[in-house]
Amino acid sequence: MYKRWYPPIGSIELYRAPHIIDQGDVDIAMTTERIDREPVVPAEQDVDVIRDLEQFLHENSAPRQDSVPRPAQLVAPSGKKMDIPEPIYEALRRIVPLMAQGAAIGLVPLHKELTTQQAADLLNVSRPFLVKLLDEGAIPHTRPGKHRRVRFSDVMSYKHRRDTERKAFLNRLIALGEDLGDYG
Repeated sequence: MYKRWYPPIGSIELYRAPHIIDQGDVDIAMTTERIDREPVVPAEQDVDVIRDLEQFLHENSAPRQDSVPRPAQLVAPSGKKMDIPEPIYEALRRIVPLMAQGAAIGLVPLHKELTTQQAADLLNVSRPFLVKLLDEGAIPHTRPGKHRRVRFSDVMSYKHRRDTERKAFLNRLIALGEDLGDYG
């Protein structure tokens, strides 16, 4: 049975499964060895608490001026505390607002190699179209044996180039329409 692969979150890139959320220059350095885990989807009853957490993180992210900066801490249900490194705290600050919107969250390491189907799903294109892009050299790939593999970071670089070109084209189209008096 075919199991749909949802693009994971965050570049780690941040996504709303199955569609990508444009987060600009989001670069969260985290590692995990698997990308086939199901995304974390906030339950409806948890969204209000997640929104409260989003507000809390926003209000308490800056260090107090009157004290020595302290690292954030994680408190386990057992009560045990552990300091959280700044990159982990920053990842949390970026993920929580997406979950507050009801977004499904997943993580993928930047070095991870994808199958052509996973890369096609990530770009929201067909696998044959992706293979054509690979053959044209638009996206670097390797071929260990009979199957092609594409690095996640290369797919995301292509996506950013494609999105930038599309936005520039649409801006030119809007400007042309305004010049002709058809838009405005």
